[in-house]
Amino acid sequence: MSEISNIKSTHNITAISGGGGGNQYSGQQQSSPKQENKHSKLRIGEVVRATILERVDDEVAYVRIPTGTFKAYVGKNLIKDDSLLFKVNETNPYLILKVHEVPTGKREATFSTDELLRILDLPKTEFYTELVNVFRTYKNSIVREDLLSINKVYNKYYEDHKYESTLRQFLQLSIELNLSKLPLSINLIKKLIPLYVEENVISDSLNYIDKNINELPEPLKSELAELLDDVKKNKYNKNNLFILAISDDKDKKSFFEILNEIDESEKVSKSYKAKSNKIRDLISALSLWNIISFSGKAPLQYFIPYYFENYYFIIRITKRNYTSSKLEPISFNFSVPVENLGEVKNKMIAFQKQLKVYMSNENNKFIESLDSFKDKLVSSLEKNNYNLSSLKISVDDISKELNEINSADTAQHFTIVV
Repeated sequence: MSEISNIKSTHNITAISGGGGGNQYSGQQQSSPKQENKHSKLRIGEVVRATILERVDDEVAYVRIPTGTFKAYVGKNLIKDDSLLFKVNETNPYLILKVHEVPTGKREATFSTDELLRILDLPKTEFYTELVNVFRTYKNSIVREDLLSINKVYNKYYEDHKYESTLRQFLQLSIELNLSKLPLSINLIKKLIPLYVEENVISDSLNYIDKNINELPEPLKSELAELLDDVKKNKYNKNNLFILAISDDKDKKSFFEILNEIDESEKVSKSYKAKSNKIRDLISALSLWNIISFSGKAPLQYFIPYYFENYYFIIRITKRNYTSSKLEPISFNFSVPVENLGEVKNKMIAFQKQLKVYMSNENNKFIESLDSFKDKLVSSLEKNNYNLSSLKISVDDISKELNEINSADTAQHFTIVV
């Protein structure tokens, strides 16, 4: 992992020496009064949209901005037709633009990860590749400085917490903190990162805890069995599994309290404690996150367990606030093991009258299997009074679908992206 200070920033323009040249746009001469007047309409620090029209050399290009077309100093990594937001570094005597924000997609097509890394002038490392891939599922555009800030914090975090979480956990939490305008502090990340363990890991822990419940001494065994029975029988109490305490019954222990006692017991094996602590830490992080969410900046999260064919599953629900500027969807995440196909990861988004399902599976037979059940899916939805205007199953890039969600109409649609 390269340090933040080692990242090559080709967009930073070096000092320009004086000199001759007959072209009014030449980087070696002073701007004409007319050009200088147009530049004066721009303010240093202002963010403007610009399109690269033509490269002149490694430092200079013709750019189209709201006030006209000029020669400007821009990063050599940018090519013709790149369109993005720049921050104005200098206006006189030369126009110097610095990459600020890049859209993750465009109407005709979607930028690839490699294209985004090029435009953002970032190294093609595992970290930045994964960061861009995760970030683009959250937002329609990426601010370069946000990525640099996350990289800087990760380098500090990684030194002392290398084996405590996956890279994807760290990135999902960091991006959520960034979107919620919360501080990227190491202490806060340490407390919240258990919240972003993947749903299949939570399911695996629950199944292990249940199947090996006979390891527990009494009364822990009976208390835990009672709580898990609520999930198996789909009782309403199962929805309170991931809370710190049960407020309406002081005599009954919560799942969190039982997990704490399991950790403190000398009669329980290390492997059992490892699985139970995974969920205990998740509940603790979830409680802290939802306290923060009361500020209105962070989305509310909660988990619903369910039991199907002798296996525990987990649904993660993220409830974002509706704002005047943008309608945020409600999202659901869960994973399901499928016979002969392995784990299928699912992300569902409910928005106005649209329901979108994004599925991920490593087996290329998955799309064939899904298509064969298309008619059953339509029938099942109709039985639940979901009258479809359209049903689409495709292998389109998920980021393209996410970019279009706010511009789509309000008809009832069901979309599956694999």
